[in-house]
Amino acid sequence: GPRGVIAKSHSLQILGISIIYLCYTLIRGLAIKQWPYKFLDLTSQGLLMWIIGVSIIFGFGFALIAMYSKIDRKRSLASN
Repeated sequence: GPRGVIAKSHSLQILGISIIYLCYTLIRGLAIKQWPYKFLDLTSQGLLMWIIGVSIIFGFGFALIAMYSKIDRKRSLASN
């Protein structure tokens, strides 16, 4: 594909589907008291542990975006 497309400034767009899914899962889980994954179970984990777990997951996502954006930028410069 084209080089130079991945940028840290696009992080929210890249993680958009994950954010929407997290909101959907939270609302649905609270409504029906069933959760698709144990680490997203807000009722058994407690709010603080849930926030920590979600922060770790999204932190890892941001780290991957930063790494791939750096690789993409280097490859873009090398191909020119």
